[in-house]
Amino acid sequence: MKVVDKRRETDEWHVGDVICYYNLPDNKNYGMIMAYECDEDIDANNLYCLVGIDRNAGDVEVYDSPSIEDLLKEINVYSHVERVNAHLVVEE
Repeated sequence: MKVVDKRRETDEWHVGDVICYYNLPDNKNYGMIMAYECDEDIDANNLYCLVGIDRNAGDVEVYDSPSIEDLLKEINVYSHVERVNAHLVVEE
């Protein structure tokens, strides 16, 4: 996997955005915002989650939230959170 850093000028966050988040710059984590449909017994139509996509992904929690704004509040426990406009390359 290769992450190419091309930060956007917009403040809007969307499904598919790649996020860099960390407490220490030497231990950066990358995750992608994803959405999935909920079961009928949940009020929200979709839940949004942050899924780890880097080499540290096994150590990263997946956060579930009813909106992207709520998701961003949940991951705000990290000292640094930013969106990275990335080109994701998956290789076998």
